Amino acid sequence: KHVTGVQTCALPISERDGRSESGSGYADAYRFTGREGQRIRIDMTSSRFDTYLELFDNEQNSLATDDDGGPEGTNSRLIFTLPKDGAYVIEARAFTEATGEYRLILSEVEPDAPPRPLAFGATVQGEIAENDSRDAEDRGYDAYVFEGVEGQRVRAIMRSGDFDTYLQIGHAEGEFTALARDDDGLGEGTDSRLNFTLPDDGRYVLRALPLGADGKGLYSLELQDRGPQPVAGSLLVGVTARGTLTESDATADDNSYYDAYRVTLKEGEKLVIKMVSNEVDSFVIIGRAGEDSFEALGSDDDGLSDTHAKLEWEAPEDGAYEIRAGTYQQGQTGAYALIVDKQP
Repeated sequence: KHVTGVQTCALPISERDGRSESGSGYADAYRFTGREGQRIRIDMTSSRFDTYLELFDNEQNSLATDDDGGPEGTNSRLIFTLPKDGAYVIEARAFTEATGEYRLILSEVEPDAPPRPLAFGATVQGEIAENDSRDAEDRGYDAYVFEGVEGQRVRAIMRSGDFDTYLQIGHAEGEFTALARDDDGLGEGTDSRLNFTLPDDGRYVLRALPLGADGKGLYSLELQDRGPQPVAGSLLVGVTARGTLTESDATADDNSYYDAYRVTLKEGEKLVIKMVSNEVDSFVIIGRAGEDSFEALGSDDDGLSDTHAKLEWEAPEDGAYEIRAGTYQQGQTGAYALIVDKQP
């Protein structure tokens, strides 16, 4: 089938149709002609099955896919910027082998506005409005670009009294894909705080947007450089470490802060790890730290009392382990004591 311009197709997928390129189900294929830099939106909806979209170039190279990017959960929406002039093919099918009626719409959307430079330490005031660029979930957004280096920890804070804020960060080159995101990380209601460690040298894009498609209004956005990840300190078994969690500390995946301590253990050595604090809800983890990863082997939240942690743990083998003294809730800061003893 051929489509041009804004097109709406309402046809059924049936067992008489051909198979998809992957062979995973029956599919309809639509060909259209596009131009380099043209931004298109493909919407596929159905009340009969879970829809799935795939876009190919004229040589049948897959360019983009979408399952549930459209409204109401199982509908698809694919937004894509065409890389060159020429013919393209849309494959419309069910996520499974299902058949039935569906609706397909191909339309052209405005190209993304170029991202604005954002300097570390700067706070900008912005507005989400009707004429902003739109993402795949039809949310308006503003994009900002900055440069960073591998291992650099950055923090973005977005506040608004008009809508529930949402932050995304991704590489500046190519079609935007979020590497990290945050909704309510500031811990003050609907404002966002995104902590992220940059994986490579280069340019990154920060998207400021509402959580819902109907959100619009004023906001403020701040970008901070948090420097390199703190190095874990050494801790001897039988010694009490006293510390204070601050906003400059390392951050876990849930945006909570922690201090890290390294201990060297023998296989079968049993520990009792306690963390007490009158200022934070204590949370301890022990595991193995790799160059770019951390494997948790044990953890505890309230094993000692409502807000104090106690973990009894046995080392599976000889080696170095990392104990993380953190908080159960994100954003908490305050003093603590960490006690590591051998089990009697």
